[in-house]
Amino acid sequence: MGQQNNVNFSLPARAGKIYPPNAAAVPISLTYEPSILFTLSDGLGAGSVTTLRTVTATAVFSSDVSGVVKADVLVTNAQYSNFVKVSPSVRVASTQLLAGCNIGGVRCTPLCWSFKKLETFASM
Repeated sequence: MGQQNNVNFSLPARAGKIYPPNAAAVPISLTYEPSILFTLSDGLGAGSVTTLRTVTATAVFSSDVSGVVKADVLVTNAQYSNFVKVSPSVRVASTQLLAGCNIGGVRCTPLCWSFKKLETFASM
């Protein structure tokens, strides 16, 4: 499949051996994009508070993809490395949390992971 997976449905007037002859159908189209589930190691999730400096971030696509590179990922308040393809649908990265504020020794910088251009990934 191509970079964007566009699916089109149409049926021209008088198609095939349809009797009585059909009118042309109104075409419909849709674009398939795999969804992504992000998880963090050590039981961390949205709204978690941690004193860990490094966590592993995992992105699981709903279908196999190709063409995913480190530059496609947007990460705020962290630096990441070792962006690795674990399988055709899973990517993992080591994430170093950055200091933002410190209240009583507890780090309070929010971490945000996202992909900036999902449409560039080719679904396999």
